[in-house]
Amino acid sequence: MKDIQTLLERGAEVQYEDQKEAAFFPDPNLEQLIRELLDQPRGALWVSNLSVIHELYGQERSITSLEGIHHCYQITVLDMSHNRIEDLSPLAELKDLHELYLDDNQLSEISDLSLLRAPALISLKHNQISDLSPLASLKTVSLLYLSHNEISDISILRGVLSLDTVNLEGNPLDLSPGSETMQIIEELMAKGVIVKY
Repeated sequence: MKDIQTLLERGAEVQYEDQKEAAFFPDPNLEQLIRELLDQPRGALWVSNLSVIHELYGQERSITSLEGIHHCYQITVLDMSHNRIEDLSPLAELKDLHELYLDDNQLSEISDLSLLRAPALISLKHNQISDLSPLASLKTVSLLYLSHNEISDISILRGVLSLDTVNLEGNPLDLSPGSETMQIIEELMAKGVIVKY
């Protein structure tokens, strides 16, 4: 690049290809959100410019895909509530993500959340989630908002040791006295966990 600059300074006409990597977001609504945040209405979105994004709020944007979000690798807070997202695999590379809000989407499968390194808050209210087993590997999550899903088995929550609060309202839980679910809820509450059910 220094040689090219020298030639340009001497008045030479030089054609060269910039080695910057362009980010691609297949979902036009997600791309538009990124462009608005960067105040860049057109032109290539360079990966090197996306590192300034630490918080991304994209509620009610009709976003269906998070593909490309891994380019925003510095994100610590991501709120994509009230969209139409089904696939969480693009989140796997967001290693610094601490707060994740995906309320009111079309989620039924959350296995990719097990790859997150250190989330403290996960909110998945109003989805179609039934299997909580991917949450077992999350050692830092303290706030879990899981209301209005299809959850009937909460046994996995016994192993989430950092849990402070969990909201399970509106799920098909067996809340009859002596049920396994009630035993788990009582165990959690005995440990000081705030449980809403």
